[in-house]
Amino acid sequence: PLRAWALTLTSIGSKLAGPLSGMAVPVCAARFGWRAVSSALAVMLAATTAIWHAFGPDPKPFGCTSAQGGTSQAGPKLEWRVFQTAGVLSTATAHLIDNFSTYSIGLLAPSVLTETLRVQPHALGPFLAVPTALNPLCAILVTSVVAALHKRGLSEVRVQKIATGVGGATEAGFLLLLTAARTPWQFVSAWCGVIVGHCCHDHGYESNKSTSGGPDAAIIESVVNPIANFPGLIGPLLATFFLRRFGSRMPVFTLAAACQAGAAVLFCKYAADKPAREILSMQHSGEARKRQKD
Repeated sequence: PLRAWALTLTSIGSKLAGPLSGMAVPVCAARFGWRAVSSALAVMLAATTAIWHAFGPDPKPFGCTSAQGGTSQAGPKLEWRVFQTAGVLSTATAHLIDNFSTYSIGLLAPSVLTETLRVQPHALGPFLAVPTALNPLCAILVTSVVAALHKRGLSEVRVQKIATGVGGATEAGFLLLLTAARTPWQFVSAWCGVIVGHCCHDHGYESNKSTSGGPDAAIIESVVNPIANFPGLIGPLLATFFLRRFGSRMPVFTLAAACQAGAAVLFCKYAADKPAREILSMQHSGEARKRQKD
């Protein structure tokens, strides 16, 4: 439960940062100038770094002695084979596909609303604000459900599979409804449904990153996250292709729905309940015993 709420607070902060900065930065830049705003942002980043350095947790070094005695299984350096384990690959796939869906909607929604659903550009505000406002509220609601599942005694990985399974199915269903929207509010309602599914992933594959990554979780995330951001480029390019070929951007959302369903199935099948290093160590020990028998 504590991890669930920690993930939720982090998620809410990241989701609110975009809208808040989008409202505050133009106003401050117009009043004080862009140089002053840039300097203020630099000071805030430096202050955040200093606070984290002073009060952030100090992770256990690789190869150190645990509280129960013995030595941690983590070696002195990263084994790149961890990226070949099914658990890490399934988590990375779910991350990439979730970004594909989220970025595609966020980037294409203004164009769909104005060009397909005939919303005037000056009237876009309410249609874009509703999904943004729903995000933190939905995150809190999903966290409450996840905390209840933990209290019922479900294991961490079981809850993670349920969260990503439900999230993937919800996103896929509402992405298909998105393609059938004939009015702006139908489109926004379906978009809100996608956000509900997206919030589930905070407690699914996102939470499993620390489970499957173990001591390598931060390094794995630093490699996977930049790759998972590529859908931000792919979505608009695909939309342009579909618009020229079929006269509509909507097939992008159909493709995203299919990918969401597939990624959820893969995660539910292969999500790991142990760190990748531990799985590799067990595999190596099994192979060594097999060679000894032979």
